[in-house]
Amino acid sequence: MNLKASERHRIRIAGWQNGKGLLLADDVLCGRFVWQQTDEKTVFWQLEHLSDQADDEMYCRFVQRISEALIDTVHPLYLQTAIPAALRQRQLLNGQMYYAKGQQLQKAVEPWRFLLPDRAFDAEGYLINQHLTRALPFGFFDSESRGCGWISGWNLLRMNGQEQTMRETAGDLSHWDPTGKLLGQSVGPLLLYLRGRGLPVRMHVAEGRRAEALMNQSTSGIVMYMHSRGAHYAAYRRRSPDHFHFYNAVYGRTDQVLSGEAFLKTYSVLPVMAVLTVSE
Repeated sequence: MNLKASERHRIRIAGWQNGKGLLLADDVLCGRFVWQQTDEKTVFWQLEHLSDQADDEMYCRFVQRISEALIDTVHPLYLQTAIPAALRQRQLLNGQMYYAKGQQLQKAVEPWRFLLPDRAFDAEGYLINQHLTRALPFGFFDSESRGCGWISGWNLLRMNGQEQTMRETAGDLSHWDPTGKLLGQSVGPLLLYLRGRGLPVRMHVAEGRRAEALMNQSTSGIVMYMHSRGAHYAAYRRRSPDHFHFYNAVYGRTDQVLSGEAFLKTYSVLPVMAVLTVSE
């Protein structure tokens, strides 16, 4: 199996509850890790082996899987891991909010994470169920009713190795809106915010096959479309050359994979949508 192929593999971790876990890609073993709870606030984990065929994306997704599994199970305030020998892996961990702490790298689990039930997130830690975010403020409102814009932006930053806290993302995007997000998130300020965070984002307004063609040229992005209850944002990531994994489009759906055109036909009441795209 070539782990560097363009298609995204189905990855998972297995057998990890006893302190040792397996890293699987399409059910093929490609690594191992160990973990232990060092005190009531902290969990330490470490990769013991990872296939040399695993690329940066695969490495990041395994780290996300391990981190989310430990957060869901143990609910620690801190995650710690050994500092990798490879500079590139240290940089990738930094992009997931791991920072130097003595002889280790540490990630502080943000307080907002504990305001939400674990099922608000998927196995890689992406926020996929806006219906469960009433406890998170967004402007003068709550995120359940107005939060799809910041949620899509947070998910997109995270999948591009620029993770930041949910609170920072929601706070930044609501800060300069005098209406307190009465009308939700406008697409223009979201575009500028993501660019300000260093993402090479471009905006398009297109229909049907043109929208799909633009998405096919990207690695990830955000779609803004109209459904029966109004405007909605959802982040996406390319899963294969012409299919995409959509996050928080259908609340709680963990593996929603469609072509761009099929998504538009299924979920949008209008033939056009705005697409924010990130390309390699």
